[in-house]
Amino acid sequence: MESSKIPKELAVAVSEGRCVLFVGSGLSHNTHNLPLWNDLVRTMLKVFDAPEQALAAADTYKLEFLEYCRKQSPAKFRAVLEEQLLNPVRGTRVSRCHEVLASLPWAAIVTTNLDNLLESSFVAMGNDIVVVDNETNIASAGLRNNTLILKMHGSVSSPDLVLTFSDYEDFDLHRPAMKAMVIALFARFPVLILGAGLSDPNVKNLYGIVYSVLGEAKHDCFYVSEPMPDFLEKVWVDRRFQFIHIRNEDLEGWLDELQANVEKLREKEQSRKEVEFLKRNALLRMSEMISRYDRLQQEYLATVHIPDLTMFQNRWETTLYAPLRSKFINHLPNGIARELLYIGPGPNAPLFRGPTSSFAGDTVARRVKKLVLADVCPSVLQDAKQELASRFPDLETQELTIDISGGRGEALLQYLCDSLNSSNSTEELEERLNRDATRLESESAVASGTYLKQACIEQGVTQQFDVVYSEMVASFTGTAPVMAFETATKRKFSGQLRAEKGAEILERLTTKILNIWQRYNDAVFRLHILSLSHVLKEDGVMIIATDVEKKFAAPGKGSIFSFTSTDLPDVDTTVARLDMRYMHESATWWVDQPFDFPITIEGVRAEYFLAHKHRISLVVYKKMRSLSGADAARREV
Repeated sequence: MESSKIPKELAVAVSEGRCVLFVGSGLSHNTHNLPLWNDLVRTMLKVFDAPEQALAAADTYKLEFLEYCRKQSPAKFRAVLEEQLLNPVRGTRVSRCHEVLASLPWAAIVTTNLDNLLESSFVAMGNDIVVVDNETNIASAGLRNNTLILKMHGSVSSPDLVLTFSDYEDFDLHRPAMKAMVIALFARFPVLILGAGLSDPNVKNLYGIVYSVLGEAKHDCFYVSEPMPDFLEKVWVDRRFQFIHIRNEDLEGWLDELQANVEKLREKEQSRKEVEFLKRNALLRMSEMISRYDRLQQEYLATVHIPDLTMFQNRWETTLYAPLRSKFINHLPNGIARELLYIGPGPNAPLFRGPTSSFAGDTVARRVKKLVLADVCPSVLQDAKQELASRFPDLETQELTIDISGGRGEALLQYLCDSLNSSNSTEELEERLNRDATRLESESAVASGTYLKQACIEQGVTQQFDVVYSEMVASFTGTAPVMAFETATKRKFSGQLRAEKGAEILERLTTKILNIWQRYNDAVFRLHILSLSHVLKEDGVMIIATDVEKKFAAPGKGSIFSFTSTDLPDVDTTVARLDMRYMHESATWWVDQPFDFPITIEGVRAEYFLAHKHRISLVVYKKMRSLSGADAARREV
């Protein structure tokens, strides 16, 4: 069965609990062979010994004939109804169709059926229900958070039914509250109609009232049935009906598909809520640590990065790590990395994990002799080391605690923090952000890129490597300060940003923050290349994974490049004796998390760095041999 037969807007409405289910006698007939109106009339003809010539007239004047039968003998009339509508389903199992319907979160259920199949099925499936079948118990509707089943025409067990000519004639008089409630439900929500004909006078009347008031503003009605005459469908399509053609024998499969679609949407919505909760709390916590770079980075890892890894592990593996591993192994000298520096391993060291890992099993001993893990967070290094020790007990592993930005991340945070603290308005903050971020430039030993080698010496780890591999992309070290600063700005100036033109001010501020972030990334990327070259052996290979673009899924939002241009920053490789050999662009966007929604802080929307996709580049350099004096002289000539 084609999934296109489930309209997306229907599945969304049901998943969000804002769709009314309307059920007619056709469903009871299909699942438990209960009688339709024509069947009921024929039974009454036999029970009341009506002459055969009355048959044709009874088919035409069903309501009048049922009125006649009830007047002949109310007790016999009631006994026939119970025999036809109650006895056949006593002790029977819940049908698959009713089972599916009972599993879905309806806004309410409206039915013209007199049998009790719906309510008994919902109870059997563990639902708490409120049944309203007459005016006296209508006050109980909505008082509890239970499934509401509104029986427009009553129940076989209730004293007053709507079944005969006079019942329909007096419906407005005897059931005004019921009528008002049905009209309200039809007006507020989309409606899914199952097993109901379009000939019921009350249904046509109530729907007509809603449409006459709301017109095209009315929600759609999704009408499930076998194909009907074209002229009839065209009339109802003009009244916001969508016809879904399903044969009676295919209804169960269609409902199964609807259930699957709804469950998928509800799981996505639940995940979205969990992510939204995590992200909002992460932003708030990070904004409280804006003055401490080391604590801020740890908070970013703990509340943003690692939860993303945990919640979307399969997505990370299939879209990022598996492709990176396959490319990585192709660039190893003879497939071997005797001494490997692994920067930014996270707690799980994904380069050594997964079914496509080039280091899986017994091959690790011949590929890597010594591994150095480098990260700014000691706890992350400990987790990664324990993970590797459990899988590769013979692998010699060392830890290197280092801020891979060489102090520039802290300088960025200090600059942003000082700008915010010394500003008493958004205008002052804009003015400060317009100035050159001079604190981002350093004339210390950091600028030479020697800090990484110096850290290796001070911590007593290997200083020369065959291969250096970095997942600590440039934007990683600057993202946490920018996220913290953006959130802290919203919290400090929330009143001004919520006021008129607040969105324009926020857009200008965000643009300036992003420009600073991009300039920072340029500087850190160049510094990263230079620092790694100081610990790379001649003929060694440097492999860097970096995100070069962030793309928003939201309509109207473009892309943000991680650097000041669409390409990677120019790097002076002559000093570092590096030769760029390859640059792989990821064939697909790597989705960090699959939702597009804003996070609200103090009533102000926060969108940047959230709900986006990444484009990843894998850059490969080779360290050239140093020239001898004669070779240098010849090259000079």
